[in-house]
Amino acid sequence: MSPSKVNRASPWIRHRDGKRFLESWRETTTFDPCTILMIGGDIVDRRMLNDMLARSRGLSCALVTADTIDGGLRCLGGGGIDLVIADLSGRGENRLQALRRLGEEASHIPILVLDDRDDPQLAIEAIREGAEDYLVKDHIHAAMLERVICTTLERRAFRQTRQQHRSRQNTLIADNADAMVVVSLNGMVRFVNPAAEEMFHRKLEALIGTPFGCPITGAGRTEVDILRPDGRTTVSEMHVVVAAWGDEKVYLATLRDITERKATETALRQYERIFRSSSDAIAVIDLNGGVAMANRSFNHWFRSKNHSGGAVKLPEVLDKSFYEESIRPGLRRCALGKQNQLQAWMTLTDGRQKYTTMTFDPLHDEDAITTACIWTIRDLSETKTLEKQLRQSQKMEAIGTLAGGIAHNFNNLLMGIQGRSSLMLLDTAEYDPFREHLHGIEALVKEASGLTKQLLGYARGGKYDPVPTDVNALVSKNLHMFASTRKEIEIVENYALDMWRVEVDRSQVSQVLLNIFVNAAQAMPDGGRLTVKTTNVKLSSRSADACGVAEGRYVAIHVSDTGRGMARGTLQRIFDPFYTTKGPGRGTGLGLASAYGIVRNHNGFIDVDSEIGEGACFSIYLPATDKAILSHNGVRHRVVKGSETLLLVDDEIDVLEIGRQLLRRLGYTVKAVSSGAEALQIYEAHPAAIDLVLLDMVMPGMGGGETFDRLRQINPAVKVLLASGYSLEGQAEQILARGCDGFIQKPFDISALSAKLRSLLDP
Repeated sequence: MSPSKVNRASPWIRHRDGKRFLESWRETTTFDPCTILMIGGDIVDRRMLNDMLARSRGLSCALVTADTIDGGLRCLGGGGIDLVIADLSGRGENRLQALRRLGEEASHIPILVLDDRDDPQLAIEAIREGAEDYLVKDHIHAAMLERVICTTLERRAFRQTRQQHRSRQNTLIADNADAMVVVSLNGMVRFVNPAAEEMFHRKLEALIGTPFGCPITGAGRTEVDILRPDGRTTVSEMHVVVAAWGDEKVYLATLRDITERKATETALRQYERIFRSSSDAIAVIDLNGGVAMANRSFNHWFRSKNHSGGAVKLPEVLDKSFYEESIRPGLRRCALGKQNQLQAWMTLTDGRQKYTTMTFDPLHDEDAITTACIWTIRDLSETKTLEKQLRQSQKMEAIGTLAGGIAHNFNNLLMGIQGRSSLMLLDTAEYDPFREHLHGIEALVKEASGLTKQLLGYARGGKYDPVPTDVNALVSKNLHMFASTRKEIEIVENYALDMWRVEVDRSQVSQVLLNIFVNAAQAMPDGGRLTVKTTNVKLSSRSADACGVAEGRYVAIHVSDTGRGMARGTLQRIFDPFYTTKGPGRGTGLGLASAYGIVRNHNGFIDVDSEIGEGACFSIYLPATDKAILSHNGVRHRVVKGSETLLLVDDEIDVLEIGRQLLRRLGYTVKAVSSGAEALQIYEAHPAAIDLVLLDMVMPGMGGGETFDRLRQINPAVKVLLASGYSLEGQAEQILARGCDGFIQKPFDISALSAKLRSLLDP
């Protein structure tokens, strides 16, 4: 039964003491009609109680009576009883038993005890057994009875309201998606809701009365790790408040599983670190070109040192035409949800140029609407440079192979001319008018041979006789020889002391130096200053890799002039064969090309630095050696005859015929064949009769190398002189390393041939 509130204001908010509370209650509250059950007592007591209730102003009560406890319980079983007044007068020791029985059977009905004795001890025990109040018959009157009944009914209504509130509260706790745990102040679990059972993977019965396990130091928020029985760990956010659990002060801990959120946060932090630390420039660009977010690389690219720190707008930091032609179309396609990519040169705010690949990726919101663009820029400048260097290297190698082949074939032609002129000179008297022309032919052959040497030098096949060399002495000798012909040029020499030695073909390096000196002089037609400097240099692994050589010690020769300088386009092509800036008839374009090939063939490299109007500086780097320098005295060749039997092998019929005649004129017996297979047949048939094999290196079918190896199988002591239009470098050098006795370069004259033969045939 619940009271009906007349005043909607809550009087217990304004009044806290019991007396004022009751007065306020009586003034503002009336009860619906109630039924009171009186158990025991005589007729006088019942009449007196009925009269008192009838005089009550705030109550409208009906009185029901029962003589015994059993009768009273039967009345209670029928329902409709709001309050019980139990008269325990005269019941002796059975009073409390009767009250206890009544309380157990009707626990939801408030009970007032009525007795004829004023016994404080009995009153206390009655209250303990569940009675609401203890009344003495001689002390009660109508107002008192009304007040007691009103108070009792009010407490009953309050308990019902509180029970309903607790029931709703428990429902909220039980149905809450978050785990809720009631923990005593000493850390023991008092209650858990189903969500907590799910979180801990344990049932309520297994949790109640066990230590909570998560440290609680008071109200507040924290994160805790929860270890489940299956070994898995979840991360939870715990919010703790202090609350009342019945009469006990407890902690109410609310836990929310944030494992997935923490994993997401960790992933986001990792992505952010990747985003921030990426060497690629990455930015989130709105569709108008404004930068909403950018990483460090992007800011380094597009923010100058004096930048105010405000938002970057691409139209303001990029070239206008580049933005309109390249960036804006990419943003437009991105707005349509299309990913696109392009490669282009880009000029940065500090003037630097970078070759880049740019990717535009749409950025969508939760509704799959494109809101911005992820702009990723990768610097391909170094890759572009390496690709260019690779193409240049491949081009140089291809042209070098072609140049080597041309030089070989050209030398074979020159061999025919040289041989015929030598034969004619042998049969021409000193006073013959044609003798002068024959010497002229030999001079032209020699000049043409020099041209093929340049071609072979470019083809990286021009190293004939490498010996340990003093760089300072070699440079000084060639510089003084050059200076004697160009008096209008001032020469400055700066040679480092204690220079390391190099192992080079001196004639080839001299050719390189003279080509560079001449190139410098042509850049200073009105005179100028030519400075030559030598230094020792140690190249690190990184520097050596960039130059395409091995790391270690190098000797550097720097040749600088004060001439007109060169444009970038010229610098990129100065080592190309047949490329020249001179007019027709003033140069072949092979000088610097052969210099490049010769230096590369010596495992070195050339570096050039020049600008228009600032002159040029050529730097030659050659690997150092620890070998000692040997003295070398050249000798003049003279025609020396012999009488041995020689086997001549050459696939060129003209060269074969000329060679046979030259050898016969020198006194030798000659067996001439045009292939390696024929040579093997003849030598195998007469190995003891043949004193030396003059073998061409390049032949179709069985080449010189294979023929030499097969000859060695027949006779390990066979003497072989290798001849070729190619230089000693490469395949010829490999054959010599396998035991070949000597090498002679085509074209050769009769005196050089005779001297070479005698050096091999004589003891």
